[in-house]
Amino acid sequence: MSSDNGVVDVPSLVADLNSAEPARVAAAEKILEEVKQRCAAVQADLDSEVPERIAAAFKTLSHGTARLGLLQVSMPPPDILGAFGEEPPLEVVSDYVYLVGSYSMFVPDPSATARREAMIVALVHYGRGDRQIAHDIAIRLRTDSAFAAAQALAFASGEDPDSPNAQRAVMALVDNLLDSAVTRDATVTEMGRWVQYGRFLEVVDAMRPRLEPSELARLVVED
Repeated sequence: MSSDNGVVDVPSLVADLNSAEPARVAAAEKILEEVKQRCAAVQADLDSEVPERIAAAFKTLSHGTARLGLLQVSMPPPDILGAFGEEPPLEVVSDYVYLVGSYSMFVPDPSATARREAMIVALVHYGRGDRQIAHDIAIRLRTDSAFAAAQALAFASGEDPDSPNAQRAVMALVDNLLDSAVTRDATVTEMGRWVQYGRFLEVVDAMRPRLEPSELARLVVED
């Protein structure tokens, strides 16, 4: 059921729980109890409001998923990063973004939209628009869909749009999303909306040299 490094073999565990052999059932129940205790410990760290404990929980979940097996916790909201002050360490923000984007055992299971919005909030409000974190988010969007990219950019455009952090975050996201055939068209469409409403015009102007004439024609204010 589990190896020396703590990996839970889920099919074997289920088989043991359904076994007619009392010893196998008892061993499986012991494993489940251990997992439950680990769940409670990590959830307590996430809920602690203590930076060191929260950071440790991020590391455990984001870099130890393979050995955690059945560990289930609730998805931490982005404001959990507020425990680290106004400028959390970027490594912590990066771990949070990776966790929210990758972890498959959140209970309840958050929607894809909820995950994307949490990552964007973390990037803008706590990650100071860091280019590497934005790149990591953009890679996830590029492997998802054009809709995901459009949704993320639309959400980002409403997150404190006049702040330098939002400007940096959106610039980095757009720069990455234009590189993918999957997300390029949706990105240009969103840039066109920004032109219409006078938002992120510096971002749009910075990206103009990368656009084709037909794409530039979409960045005009309609009468």
